[in-house]
Amino acid sequence: MDMQDQIHEIHIWDLPGWENFIVKLNRAFRENLFTAIKDKVGGYANILKKYGAICRAINLGYANGHAFYDRLKNGGYIRLGPLIHIAAQVGVAKHEIEGNIVAYKCENSGEEIFDPKLPIERGPIFDAILAHHIFDGSVSSGDRGTYRQKNIIAAKSFMRKVEFLIGRIERRSKDPYSFYIPRFLVRLFKRSYDYGFDTYSARAPTDIVNGSWASKMAFLAAAVMDEGTIEDTKIRIYLANRRLLQDVRDIAVNLGFNCSEVLEYKNRQLFCLSIKPLEKFYSDMLILAQKYPPFDLAHHKSMLDFHIRRKGLFFGRRKSGETKKRIIEELRKGPRTCKELMLGLVVGRNRVYKHLKDLRILGLVEKSNKRGNAYLWQLSERVQNLKDVDNLINAFAKASFRRRRERSIERILGGLTEGLDDTQLLSKKLGLHRSTINEHLRELARRGLVSKVGKRTRGFANLDVWEITLFSTFEAKVA
Repeated sequence: MDMQDQIHEIHIWDLPGWENFIVKLNRAFRENLFTAIKDKVGGYANILKKYGAICRAINLGYANGHAFYDRLKNGGYIRLGPLIHIAAQVGVAKHEIEGNIVAYKCENSGEEIFDPKLPIERGPIFDAILAHHIFDGSVSSGDRGTYRQKNIIAAKSFMRKVEFLIGRIERRSKDPYSFYIPRFLVRLFKRSYDYGFDTYSARAPTDIVNGSWASKMAFLAAAVMDEGTIEDTKIRIYLANRRLLQDVRDIAVNLGFNCSEVLEYKNRQLFCLSIKPLEKFYSDMLILAQKYPPFDLAHHKSMLDFHIRRKGLFFGRRKSGETKKRIIEELRKGPRTCKELMLGLVVGRNRVYKHLKDLRILGLVEKSNKRGNAYLWQLSERVQNLKDVDNLINAFAKASFRRRRERSIERILGGLTEGLDDTQLLSKKLGLHRSTINEHLRELARRGLVSKVGKRTRGFANLDVWEITLFSTFEAKVA
């Protein structure tokens, strides 16, 4: 793992359109600078004359020297280009000015930046914001960038990254899900990397795909936060842009993750990480967050924590019907979503949903209203009228167990007729554990349906060979 981050400092005078920026200076520094300029250049008239000459020389167009003089003397926003040029004539370096800026903004831009982080560091945080802008952002005319996120936790996570990079932003919009990205930052993205924002043609910048570990991990984390879902067995990322999805896959493979190919999924492409690197993804994110605090997985964090915790726990085999009873107990406390039950019981989503469907068949639970995009589940009126819910669940569990057992036995007999005559072949074909297959075969032998006819060695395993003895009986049973 290459932990050497490629950090490049970008000073305020290196930003696109910097000469038209307007800045506020530290009061003591501003007063000393005004005194120095006045002593060197002269009084009011001479400062106005000098200001106008500088503005013409650097093609700034209309120059309001009166405003410049007044704000330099009394405080307020001052145009940066002329300020740096005039300060240089009195021996004040631009680095000193940059260190005393307390707020700034692009001219004609509403977002003010307070407590600025100058110089700006082009590194993993910069790359993560760029990635978020590619996945869930847009650019209008005039390079006005917008980022919109449906989840409030993810939206706040994005804002923390932006403020970590450039400083605290005084937002004008009251919409908590949408953010305007300063024009200079969008232009800086375009100048730094060759990439696009169009839904179907955007690509991951080559410098990130071939960049440091932290930059690639930052890009992948942004993709998971904006376009990903964390499921029982994998992380999935959905995108309409196949080539961008392939770029994300290349980054993940380069980071050491096991990935599926890009697959078609309901008119979208499916990018998939298996569960085997889930612990690695979790630990890598912790490493990244330790060095750069704004990095997190926002609304996905609880799911990732759950799966890591679940994988580290060993419950053994629960008694038949126990999970259903625990669901009933949870619902007695109030309506719950499937996800809330999953997190509370430490049971996979698919298993919880299957138990809920079984309980609905029994008439014990029902769907209620929605909370966000998820349905709430609640106890039905029947539960209040039943004296012994546990006995009903136990009876249902026993019947279900018998049905599953009979289905497994029928599949084993079917496999034997296809020539799968040892437990290793049957296990590989049917997806059943060899101990389960052996148990069923012994039961079938007791019932006289199969018999052991020999042994076979495959690798280091000594395997029993079986055959059906009463084919007509099996035929009649299946029919």
